[in-house]
Amino acid sequence: MIKRVPFVNLRRVINASALLKPLLFFCLSSCTNLFFFPTKDLAVTPDTLGLEYNELELRHTNNTKIRGWKLAAQGKPKGTILFFHGNAQNISYHIESVYWLPKAGFNVILMDYQGYGPSDGSSSVKSAIADIRLSLLEFQSETRPLILYGQSIGASLSVAALTSLKPETKIDGVILESPFASYQQIAREKLRSLWLTWPLQYPLSLLISDEYAPDKFIANLPKMPLLMIVSKTDQVVLPHHTLDLFKKAHQPKELWEYESYPHIGIFQNDATQARLVRYLEGIQ
Repeated sequence: MIKRVPFVNLRRVINASALLKPLLFFCLSSCTNLFFFPTKDLAVTPDTLGLEYNELELRHTNNTKIRGWKLAAQGKPKGTILFFHGNAQNISYHIESVYWLPKAGFNVILMDYQGYGPSDGSSSVKSAIADIRLSLLEFQSETRPLILYGQSIGASLSVAALTSLKPETKIDGVILESPFASYQQIAREKLRSLWLTWPLQYPLSLLISDEYAPDKFIANLPKMPLLMIVSKTDQVVLPHHTLDLFKKAHQPKELWEYESYPHIGIFQNDATQARLVRYLEGIQ
């Protein structure tokens, strides 16, 4: 595995302070856009990390374009990973999570949601789910197996997207790292963590739509290998979310629980990277 490179500080997570201002505004606006914190600037490009890549552009039927990168596998490709990132910044910050996979022989496709990086539009739960569905459909001809890998809100969004696939869309495996089970529930937990918003946790969270909550869809995922990953010390998305979803999920499924990693920081060493590569190589 290649060594970890020094990346800029990543504001990739749902945290209490980031949610406070939009949650107060949410009392008036009643929408789920508060879960998204996109930026347009690019911290790095794959070539600065020594990676071969192509720029990608997909177009929705309303002509909204989303953009991303395809990182080329080194040597003969063993498969393709479709990666959907967390709630803040853009793919140039989240490439840290997957930049090592091309050396292990996998193509990696990273797409930014609407409103993120160079993508058009503005972000919402509904539009991000549409972005994931479009990507799953458009990359059907990539090297198999084709595996969806979602982190944090990217994992939560992917659950709803996967259950609405067109019949011709085939996915060979799903990896969900630290998803949250419910938009209302994660909002309550963040409101509870601040003394100022603690009394408002229930009335404010009830204003948030749970129409696309993963716990409503997880049991209906297409039949394929499912891997769920969680750190027991995750303080951003508490581990009970992943564990609750895992109980409701179909077979075949596998759960990896780690003891002491930060939120979406599990694959930052050779041992955990090697374990994931072995798992990916076993998907047919």
